[in-house]
Amino acid sequence: MTTRSYLIIDDSLTARMKLRNLLASDDVQVDMADSARAGTERARQLRPDVALVDVVLPDADGVGLCKSWQEHPDLCSIPVLLMSGERSGRNDRLAGLRSGAMGYLVKPFDDQEVLAMVETLYRLRAAVKVQKVLNEELSRRNAELRDFAHVVAHDLKAPVRAIASLVDCIELDHGGDLGGALRGQLSVLRGRASRLHELIAGILRYSEAGASRGQREVIDSGALARQLVGSFELPTQMQIEVAPELPYVVFDREELRDILAQLVGNAVRFMDKPTGRIRISCEDAGDAWRFCVSDNGPGIPEHLCERVFQIFQTVAPRDERECTGVGLAIVKKLVAQNGGSAWAVPERDGSRFLFTVPKEPAG
Repeated sequence: MTTRSYLIIDDSLTARMKLRNLLASDDVQVDMADSARAGTERARQLRPDVALVDVVLPDADGVGLCKSWQEHPDLCSIPVLLMSGERSGRNDRLAGLRSGAMGYLVKPFDDQEVLAMVETLYRLRAAVKVQKVLNEELSRRNAELRDFAHVVAHDLKAPVRAIASLVDCIELDHGGDLGGALRGQLSVLRGRASRLHELIAGILRYSEAGASRGQREVIDSGALARQLVGSFELPTQMQIEVAPELPYVVFDREELRDILAQLVGNAVRFMDKPTGRIRISCEDAGDAWRFCVSDNGPGIPEHLCERVFQIFQTVAPRDERECTGVGLAIVKKLVAQNGGSAWAVPERDGSRFLFTVPKEPAG
């Protein structure tokens, strides 16, 4: 049973047959073509696991062929091994690799070197196929979870609204007959219904976060942060500072804005000082940019720094401070989807929330 397929593109029949005899076996199908055009057509039909391409072809050169395949959606994932004559120099090899080739061999070939290179490229191709299947399955399951969250939220909203309406009706119809204790209990019931409504809304917000991802683009994070700060209505004594020279990053604009808005919004909402100070900054962390939103607010106990990023988890009891515990979970989700990480650091006077943005965007 054939499990692998290789394609040899070379205008020399001798070279093609030598490679075919080397690579062919019971579980390997080897096809051949003698020109760039014929090779491209065979590649479209067969989608081989590896293509071995001669640099010099009668109707094109292998480097140009490799470049053209990189721009073709059906061919760009095929690993290409370029093969060249004895006179190929360093610049030729670099040009070949820069064209998208995964390897470059110079004739005369060592048989074991060819077999090792082809085996490596085959495994790479197989890993890419598996990753694609896993990504598709993950996308399908995430879509199912979002649909489930929408259904559950929709089904829960109706009874919650009914509870709130029932409380209103009881107070309207029997207001004069209600004692103080019963009024208090109805008030608690209304508050619980309102909180449940907010939690349901939080489930939807979390499930939708990052689901409709826009186009990544180069963003001036400093300009975006300053624009965001201008949208907040702050108490007179509260200030938000944006550090100078924040970097350009490749990110989805709305997602980066959501991350900063959640962190700054929390700092504003929970500020317990008459003169609040909030600062957005960033530093170079090698292969990533490390952003920081710091404040001089109440801070976070060290043992809760991880817990606050879990959905529905809060620092203060909800009876003391109304909060759904969804915002930081959304931050962590959006940051992770873009290849970064998010965490909190307690300070003696306040707290710091940090997240990283890779300099090389995640795939």
